[in-house]
Amino acid sequence: MAKTIKGAKKMQLVENEVKKLFTINLQNDGVGLLRLTPTMLNKSIIDANKSIQKFALLFGVDFEALKCGEKRVMEAEFVEGDPCKVTFYKAKTRGDRRVSITKLKANAREGDLIALGYRGNKAVIFVYNVTQQQVKEA
Repeated sequence: MAKTIKGAKKMQLVENEVKKLFTINLQNDGVGLLRLTPTMLNKSIIDANKSIQKFALLFGVDFEALKCGEKRVMEAEFVEGDPCKVTFYKAKTRGDRRVSITKLKANAREGDLIALGYRGNKAVIFVYNVTQQQVKEA
């Protein structure tokens, strides 16, 4: 059974992904979600949906205030420990709101659900591949 998530337009989650989201230890007042497409992986062009824009606000990045071509680079890591960077930016020409995650192609596949979150004091953004993560049964 699929479930629709608010803030991520037309994003459907399967039951297993919903369970995994509840098991990860990320602060739940702001998790950004992305369902990866071939373009996102191959060209690193990722539109910042509403959930990503809301998440960015927690780190002081307001897409409304960014100028075309302006970027904000944040330290991040995949939950498994691989360091990366998350960049929130507005495209130079049309001003599209975008997000970029280094090493994404090495850590994800087309169709995977990616969650951006944080723990504790927001010092580091955590990138979590919900689809590929194994859930430990209690």
